Amino acid sequence: MPNEVKVIERELESMRPMFEDLLLPIGGHERRMRQSILVACEKNPDLLACTLLSIKQGASSFAVLGLECDGWSGQAYLVPFNDKKLGKIAQPIVGYRGYATIGARTGVSITGDPVYEGDEFRFKKGTGAFVDHVPDRTAGTANRRITEAWALAEAADRPPIVEWMHIDDIIAIRDNSPGYRFGGPNNPWRTFFAPMVMKTPRRRLSRSLPMSLFHAAAAMDSAHEDRGRHAWLHPDKGLVIDGEVAQLGDPQPGDPEGPKVEALTQRGPFVIQGKAELRRYDTIEQWRAAMVQQLEHASRERAIEHYERNGVHIDQYSREHLHEVEAVAAVYRRIRAG
Repeated sequence: MPNEVKVIERELESMRPMFEDLLLPIGGHERRMRQSILVACEKNPDLLACTLLSIKQGASSFAVLGLECDGWSGQAYLVPFNDKKLGKIAQPIVGYRGYATIGARTGVSITGDPVYEGDEFRFKKGTGAFVDHVPDRTAGTANRRITEAWALAEAADRPPIVEWMHIDDIIAIRDNSPGYRFGGPNNPWRTFFAPMVMKTPRRRLSRSLPMSLFHAAAAMDSAHEDRGRHAWLHPDKGLVIDGEVAQLGDPQPGDPEGPKVEALTQRGPFVIQGKAELRRYDTIEQWRAAMVQQLEHASRERAIEHYERNGVHIDQYSREHLHEVEAVAAVYRRIRAG
């Protein structure tokens, strides 16, 4: 094992408490997270030349989002870039499957595909939104041009949301991206063209979805891919762009069409009351995962006591987050029934 990999391994080991705190509530595994980052660095020697700080920042981002950067699942990537101010840095990038994973944790199903020449395709946005995509089964995709791409967000308690983009618009966004122009041969647009096309409308879904880590992922991607900035996610401070915590506001200069940069500078309002302490969570999906875990790992009596202790919060959250609260209530009912 190269010395650089050993150094990275030691630094990731020191981050274990943070990984456990972020991943345990969503059923993640800190060891798999550390291993995926090490594998990414071993597969791409250019990452070993990146600053150790940027690799740790990438690791922090993936832990916050609960995504592994194994390089083959399509969830997330750690990609080396040359930054004029920071030198060679490792930039965390969310893949199209990463957005689907984040959406699933909030009870939202994220789907989408590129449309190739010869496919049958219809869609409707707004009231009664739908997508009807029938791929051409008589020909493969290798020699057919992508003409457009779509993304769809669906949930049991809310109407579907459709995003559609023509390939010319997607290419225009790509070509105006400093991250693409100066990213070199490792840029995902050069190595994973179709997945990046699929990801672009998925990222735009963040404009219409309720606030969650989906927005943080979209904002991090937007800062880098659309404006060439080094961006990552801190577990407490939230989105950090070029060393500064991002603030709530309008779309950033140079990115009038992109998602807003959403700040996560303070702990969210979602709380769980324990016997002696009050724990806070940034997102409703983190709250739901933590509640489910605590109920399932407690005795029947303690689980009932824990659920009833949090009755006021559960009632409050059910007004806007019925799907997540119902998931917790279903576990409680099963435990109570014995």
